[in-house]
Amino acid sequence: MEFAGLVTWFGVLGMVVAGLALIAVKVVRVDDVPAYVVGRIRWWTAHNLAFMLTSLAVAVAGLLVLAVA
Repeated sequence: MEFAGLVTWFGVLGMVVAGLALIAVKVVRVDDVPAYVVGRIRWWTAHNLAFMLTSLAVAVAGLLVLAVA
């Protein structure tokens, strides 16, 4: 039961991080950041949806286990 709660929190935390990353990627202009940050911006732009969906799936799985237990 505690493990399912922990899994749920990790899923929620992942969704929050993905949401903040989405906001940051939209706000930051590529011309204003150092070159080493540009790669990270491109990575987050390409993988943010997958990260958010995976986090959502983890959170829902944790909630389902909590509901069943």
